[in-house]
Amino acid sequence: MSELNVERLKMQITNAAGHEHRVQTIAEQAAALIGEELVALGRGILNAGQETSVGALAPQPVSLDLNRMDNESCAKAVADSVMNAIRLQVEG
Repeated sequence: MSELNVERLKMQITNAAGHEHRVQTIAEQAAALIGEELVALGRGILNAGQETSVGALAPQPVSLDLNRMDNESCAKAVADSVMNAIRLQVEG
């Protein structure tokens, strides 16, 4: 059985003037990407017969240029940062 409990996903956004309307979409897309990658990671762990737990994470900050990046690129950068932090704990 797999269980995932995300208590809080905090995003701090600065200097986004004129792009405020994009923030929710970027966050939703990032969460969806993280979910997809967690499912794949979880399958690999289960197939290896392992059990694992991940505590509190501190992903590396991500700098996004909202003037030059589309929503998908921003979401992928956020998701990659979170998943890198998760992989560090899971894979050592």
